[in-house]
Amino acid sequence: MELASAGSFGDLRVRTGIKLGLAGLIALFCAQMLRVPDDNWAILTVFVLMDAKYVGALACKAIMRLTGTIVGALIGVWLASDYACTPAIFLSVFFLVMVFAGYKVGQVGARQVPYAYYLLGLTTLTIASAGVTDPAQAWQTGLDRTEEIFIGIISSLLVNSLLWPRYGREEFLGGSRAALKTIGQLFSVHAQAYLTPADALVEIEQLHRTFDQQFSRLNNLLQVGARESTVFCACGMWIATIVNRLFWPILPQKVLRRSLLAFCSRIKGLLGGDFQREKILTQIPKLMGEALGAAPQIRIAGCSENERLKLVALIHSLQMLGSRINHLGSPRPVLRSPDEGGNLLPEVAEQIMRPQFEHLEIEIIRVLDAFAECFREGDCSREFPTSDGALAEMNHAIQQIRDRNLLGDLPTEASLRVLDLVDRYHASADTLEQCGEMLHALRIERYWGDYAL
Repeated sequence: MELASAGSFGDLRVRTGIKLGLAGLIALFCAQMLRVPDDNWAILTVFVLMDAKYVGALACKAIMRLTGTIVGALIGVWLASDYACTPAIFLSVFFLVMVFAGYKVGQVGARQVPYAYYLLGLTTLTIASAGVTDPAQAWQTGLDRTEEIFIGIISSLLVNSLLWPRYGREEFLGGSRAALKTIGQLFSVHAQAYLTPADALVEIEQLHRTFDQQFSRLNNLLQVGARESTVFCACGMWIATIVNRLFWPILPQKVLRRSLLAFCSRIKGLLGGDFQREKILTQIPKLMGEALGAAPQIRIAGCSENERLKLVALIHSLQMLGSRINHLGSPRPVLRSPDEGGNLLPEVAEQIMRPQFEHLEIEIIRVLDAFAECFREGDCSREFPTSDGALAEMNHAIQQIRDRNLLGDLPTEASLRVLDLVDRYHASADTLEQCGEMLHALRIERYWGDYAL
């Protein structure tokens, strides 16, 4: 029984229920002892405030509620006492107060302060409407309402601070340890991704989601803990600065670098006739999506908004390159047999074109290797190889076939297939050159390192 009882009291839901019930009883007892006319406001205050999980959050919410109640009571008493018999002034001022309070409640960006404005409008409405019928009792109504709210606040603070208190600063330390552990796992998985990138993709995505949740929770706990302790506020801001500037900026750029390196490897696999072609085609969109998600998140001084836009443009161009190289496939489909619905090219034409296609593929792979080295080292100032020579040789080979009329005896479809494949190689080479120019325009050496302080 003792173990079961201890397990029950360890449940946050059970503890919250006990604390809520106890605070409500204390508020009811105090309201009855002080003989306030409407003890329901004290009970309602307990229900509203005890929703806050942490001592600091409840204290801030209590201050906002008390401030809004006092200011609203003063305005309501003033209106009911002085202008109850002057409807034009009473309604005009009352309308302005309610509009102002409603505007501040819905104002974007604020968090706790709108609650004070909400209580300001609600208290003004309650006291002013009650004071219209009996202006002489407006002061008493305002005092009673403030006293009831105060009783509920004191009861909530007393119970929440003494019975199973939860402090944001303590949970912040535990959450920080968990977040640092996740960061360590991310570094390990990213290092492993260079060896087995396909196997690490799912784990990296899961760790990123976990870290995002932990980081969001730490931000909330930091705000709560700052209200509980001035020392923690200073230490917490220092810790947050370290996390924001040392750890968090690294992750997007490492994700981007890993994705671009994996992309270059996959494209080379497509050109080399990798037997896992279908698997590669499913991986490339994921890699590019990962890169597009990481580029805008780089928040280092050396990476300006314009630089991030250039990165995004480069990724889109690499996507186009991947699509065009995928359409290349292999030059072998041009040589289709009659069973495949076409005619074989003359052997002499095949001997002329096949080496040119293979040479051009080798040049494209050399450029991709240079891109990968650029991404790996973070140096875009190097000169990239070009495929101009291979393209010129391919054009010369096409001209040689045309001059010798080697395709004259074949159907028009066969000739068009050859020319279409040549155009695809030209388009791939042009896109590759465009990507090289965009890489030269980047300054990734400013933000491609392993740290950024």
